[in-house]
Amino acid sequence: PKFTLDSSNGFCGNTAYFITSDDAALLGYMNSTLFWWFVFGLAEGLRGGQWRLLMFSEHLAQLPIPASEKSRQSITKTANTATTAARTRYDIISQFRRRILDLAPPERRKLNTKLENWHDRDFTAFQAEIKKAFKTTIPVKERGEWEKYLVEQSAEVARLTAEIEAAEKDIDAIVYNLFDLTPDEINLLEASIAGQK
Repeated sequence: PKFTLDSSNGFCGNTAYFITSDDAALLGYMNSTLFWWFVFGLAEGLRGGQWRLLMFSEHLAQLPIPASEKSRQSITKTANTATTAARTRYDIISQFRRRILDLAPPERRKLNTKLENWHDRDFTAFQAEIKKAFKTTIPVKERGEWEKYLVEQSAEVARLTAEIEAAEKDIDAIVYNLFDLTPDEINLLEASIAGQK
């Protein structure tokens, strides 16, 4: 997802684009595939290893926003479901990362990419990465606990990810319906931005 609702009262630095709104329907719509198809057609792009967009207000102001109250309610409900699942998933991933650092010696208290994405590893691969990154092993008496914890938390991350993806598909379906897109038009649209969103 490219947009999220931030209620932390934090400050933005450069190259952070924001809208001062807590409208969940708008958030859901702005994360839809159709919205991003519009964005890729209007916004200026930068190349720098991967595609990045300049999301200036003069571009976003041109984008259509559907206004059906029934669809807004459906998008709001579904976007709230996705947001709740995403926050829970983020908390689980963050807590596990902090726990991984308990295994690190003081001079190596930094996670590499594979340990950052611990939920993509089985226990054998996780254990091997601990040894590689921290030059240590999980103590034998703690291995059963770590394996159980990894399996349970990975399963929960996978469940929440599936819930988020299902919500995103539901929002796409609502938005496609608002614009009366046919299945062929949807297939063309999705193919045209594959890998960019």
